[in-house]
Amino acid sequence: MMKRTQHILLTLLILATLFGCNNIGNTDNPMFGKIYRNASELPEFKGYQEMGGSVIESSRNTEGYYELAFSYLQKKDSHILILEEILKSDKKEEVKYKILDTIHVQYVKEDQFLTFGACSKDESFNEKLIALVSVINDSTGDYKVVKAWLADTKEGRIKTLADTKGINCIRNDDEGCGVDEYEEVVEDSLITDTTAQIISIDTVITQPIDSIAVKQ
Repeated sequence: MMKRTQHILLTLLILATLFGCNNIGNTDNPMFGKIYRNASELPEFKGYQEMGGSVIESSRNTEGYYELAFSYLQKKDSHILILEEILKSDKKEEVKYKILDTIHVQYVKEDQFLTFGACSKDESFNEKLIALVSVINDSTGDYKVVKAWLADTKEGRIKTLADTKGINCIRNDDEGCGVDEYEEVVEDSLITDTTAQIISIDTVITQPIDSIAVKQ
């Protein structure tokens, strides 16, 4: 009886390992698991414009397919970044995506921008870094990192980084470099990090901005 029980437990463990390895993502995020061809088609993203995106190079599998990507949406001063799984398809025009996690940044100022796939940590490029950056001097290309996140591709989550020291970024539309100095910054942007469960993204999107929360 004991051996039979051990065999059952071992079988269950093997099955959990085999079928659970692809079960990644932030299941606490109310947007988790939603599938789309274009993110702006989802009702929760109504009125948002797709600003672009990029595959995560390190997510290429042994068959040569990329498995993960970022998508970036914007509506006025409200910005959303999606960590998504690329669902395999035989036809390129039918490729769809599944949401693994999101971050939502509101009240982004005119001198700020959200950037991804263009940052380094301690002079080492990391395509998984995401940052909210504030312009210091546009003519010299100096920027200051206000807030930073890291896409954990193993867990399928976007995690907040407590320390932005050593993180430098380049703007996607130019060749400016971030500044090295680290300062504690107080900004007006409201950063809604769904991994920290400050406020869920569906609540943010479906309520008027003024009624959401006090600006941080």
